[in-house]
Amino acid sequence: MFKRNIKSSFYKKIFVQSPTNYIKINCKSKFEFKYDVKDVNIFSLMDKHDIENDFINVISMECKDHGKKFIHLKQSDKSSYYTMKSDFSNILEISDKFNVLVESLLKSFELQLLSVNIKEGLNYIIRSKDGSKNYISSYVDNNFKDFDVPEKYDLEVVSGTYPKFNNKIVFDGKFLKTRNYIVKFMKKPDIDKFEIEIDRKIDDVQLIYSYDMNGKIFMSNYKYQNGKYDIFFNPKKLDHFLYLKILNDSSWCKNGSNVYYSEDEVLSGLYNI
Repeated sequence: MFKRNIKSSFYKKIFVQSPTNYIKINCKSKFEFKYDVKDVNIFSLMDKHDIENDFINVISMECKDHGKKFIHLKQSDKSSYYTMKSDFSNILEISDKFNVLVESLLKSFELQLLSVNIKEGLNYIIRSKDGSKNYISSYVDNNFKDFDVPEKYDLEVVSGTYPKFNNKIVFDGKFLKTRNYIVKFMKKPDIDKFEIEIDRKIDDVQLIYSYDMNGKIFMSNYKYQNGKYDIFFNPKKLDHFLYLKILNDSSWCKNGSNVYYSEDEVLSGLYNI
């Protein structure tokens, strides 16, 4: 059994018991609140024993093959919907919502891995396939309370290969179609339909979903030795998908293996400012 003892000035005396591990906060034997989470394993990824005034946040959730479920906690100086209350009373609410999401997606998608990752920005569901195995990853804003309801996400991405749209990006008002994925918008962006031919020097265009600590990474590129680029796009709002129009001309791309652009820099390139 994995055991973790935490000291904190913000939290009460808490004991959280889950199937394969437990977490104790400010207590060894006597506690004020005990939570017995029977069907989800609660793990601490905190990098120190004394977290002082930091909050404890859920940073990710995972359901692996055979239904094994995990919730990962880590300290943070920021508070959000996924922050544990001082008495830890919302751990059961979040755990229950995760179970609802798992059951909902299992009905329509036979999957081997479901992960929920907490960050800032849009709320995505990404469906992908590796051979015969199906995977779903979701990336949800740190104040998105309805993460258990797939219909309330901003968009759904289905990864694959779609030769019909080879070297093009097409937005038909509801779907954004590319060579490597199709985006279905649950919430329609306030942009007109468009179709663009991607510059031949751009080899691939990928959506990225990682949490951007400083909020400045909007787009990036990687240049290969053959002179072609991979573009990584990190939209913060639905209307940002309009900025993909910039990919019809690669002249704005800078040389380098990891070059990052802010939204203002991408706007300048889009409108030739």
